[in-house]
Amino acid sequence: MAVSIDTVYQRVQALVNKEQRGYVTPTEFNLFANKAQMDIFEQYFYDLHQFKRRPGSRKKYNDPIEIIQTKLNPFKKDTGVLTNGDSLTNITDMYMLSDVFLSFSSGEEFRAVTKIDMCDLAIIRNTPLTRPTQNRPIYYIDENTINFLPETITGGEYNGYYIKTPVAVQWNGYNIGGAFAYNATNSTDFELHESEQTNLVNNILKLVGISLKDPSLYQAGQIEETKDINQEKQ
Repeated sequence: MAVSIDTVYQRVQALVNKEQRGYVTPTEFNLFANKAQMDIFEQYFYDLHQFKRRPGSRKKYNDPIEIIQTKLNPFKKDTGVLTNGDSLTNITDMYMLSDVFLSFSSGEEFRAVTKIDMCDLAIIRNTPLTRPTQNRPIYYIDENTINFLPETITGGEYNGYYIKTPVAVQWNGYNIGGAFAYNATNSTDFELHESEQTNLVNNILKLVGISLKDPSLYQAGQIEETKDINQEKQ
């Protein structure tokens, strides 16, 4: 389930208005909300890299890698068929390419296609142990175009998965006598997992604290965020 934009909006406004600290306009809130969403989303990939360097929990529900993958699953989409020289910019909502595989109409088992850095291409192609073959295909990305090796593969089809960018969130309301009433029809919820609701509030609070030059708001968001991160990483 996604996170309600209105729930986060109301919680942020309640915390900001406490002790008459100020008011966040819908326009300001939307800017902060989108930055907070992307900050949390991009942190997933950094955390995955860190967690993969250490053993996970034996129980899936305690495994941080499994937890992050669960949060990312709704963002995973099929690329469709990929061919040499395809521009990845044609997939307009792509954040990053995730997995690529090669399948054959003959029913052969599909093969994972390994991504390499373009700077390593010459060495890989000229080293017998790493040279790409039909059983060990590779790909590299050059100026947003995807290139597969070896070129001699026939009867195969490349497909893949990518992680899409979260849609921009939007809180919209009716202005009634200077006050705003929530308009669900023209609003867009967060796409992040429902468990991220508190993190979103904390991150937005930090941004509001900077905007209002209120250190206490920033610190409140920072303290709660640090507490949540420590709990998740235990």
